[in-house]
Amino acid sequence: MTAGNTIAAERTYAVQGLSLDENVLQTMQGMAVRYYKHGMYAESESLLTFLMRHLSSRPEIYYELGKAQHAQSEYAAALTNYQRAVTLGLPDPEVYLYMGQCCIYLNYFEQADKALRRFLSLGRTAPSFGSIPLLVRAEHLLTDLVVPRLQKKLQEASS
Repeated sequence: MTAGNTIAAERTYAVQGLSLDENVLQTMQGMAVRYYKHGMYAESESLLTFLMRHLSSRPEIYYELGKAQHAQSEYAAALTNYQRAVTLGLPDPEVYLYMGQCCIYLNYFEQADKALRRFLSLGRTAPSFGSIPLLVRAEHLLTDLVVPRLQKKLQEASS
């Protein structure tokens, strides 16, 4: 079954109002993650949007949806879904890195500063988190992009 056929079938289920059991929903979530990993971001986004109707209390759905949107340069939508994931209790520190990146693209430098600092704080203390490259990336974004823009904004405001 092709990705297009799979998504069409899922839409049929949604239109007919059929209830899908937990195993089917988990399988579909796994498919959405695989779509994302294979660069099929629009397909991943479509499937995750469908799953939100059935799994709306799961933070990982919003996180994965945000990643698919982020990959398609849909920064405002991605940021909204990352924020929902955090509100629902997503334990993954990486969400704050991605929130910071979206905020930079949207010129929300104060929010980017907060998100990146939160990521660095959690990333350095979380026992299971060991991604040094992501920590370095966050430091770079903060020191080379966010802080200089905030300093410039303060200088302009005081002039």
